This record gives sequence, structure tokens and C-alpha cells, in this order.
Amino acid sequence: MRIPSFVVHAKGNDNWISLTIWPLNNDDSRIVGIMGYHHNLEETHEGYYILKNQIIITNRLVKKIIMKLGVKKIVNNHGQIDIGAIENLVDISDAVRAE
Repeated sequence: MRIPSFVVHAKGNDNWISLTIWPLNNDDSRIVGIMGYHHNLEETHEGYYILKNQIIITNRLVKKIIMKLGVKKIVNNHGQIDIGAIENLVDISDAVRAE
């Protein structure tokens, strides 16, 4: 089975990233999940911090989610598939991180 094209929308919030994925040819079917930034805090000077090593949503991570759920299930769905915490669905240990 050929994997169809998917649309991905990721949005950063205060403590998590919201992720929505849907097949290009079926916008009635949506996968919705969230994940933490999994970052490290680094103090720049007293009382001020920057976030380092945040996870980046990449095509590879999106493909892992799609393959875990199954392309056929997603494409034939007519509604929302709430996967909750992405970390609980797929292994993120090799995820790309911001420098």
C-alpha cells in the first residue's frame, strides 16, 4: 500500500506541543496528540533561563506515529483519533533536538 500524503500542524503551547495530522484526501480524519518539550533549562544569568535541546517535530516522528496507528485505519476513519501523549505511543529517544 502506498502511503498517502498527510498534512501536519504543530503548535507550541506553554508546556507542550499540540500535534494534528490528517490525510490530504480525508480532512474528516484527524490524529490529535500532545507531547512535552523535553528540554533542559540552562541559567544564562541570575534568575534568567533559556531552554535547550527541545524536541523538534520532524517528518520522521510523524511517520512513526502514522505507522504505529496504521495508514488504513487513519485514511478510512471519519472522526478524531485522540492519541494523548505521543511519548506513550512511540519511542522519542532518537528525536531531533534543537541546539
